[in-house]
Amino acid sequence: MLTGLIDGLSVTLQNNDGDDHVLTDNGAFNFVTEIEDLDDFDVTVLSSPTSPIHNCFVNNGTGTISGQAISNVEVSCDNLDLIFKNDLEATNN
Repeated sequence: MLTGLIDGLSVTLQNNDGDDHVLTDNGAFNFVTEIEDLDDFDVTVLSSPTSPIHNCFVNNGTGTISGQAISNVEVSCDNLDLIFKNDLEATNN
């Protein structure tokens, strides 16, 4: 599940150092390449949006396939420009 991505931007994920997958919408996602039962997976962020700056990170991104599809990988993105701006506005008021 992807959360926090601003409309019109994209984040690129990788699984097992390949199988690049570009996401443009928040919500559920699937990699194109299937992984066989008992194989490992390792989901990472290859690139995050830079304008505005986002910090995207993966939770539950590593493990071993064990008889069923993995559905608990979470990718969260924070808009660092907005966080920084709001913090400055809060301290200047």
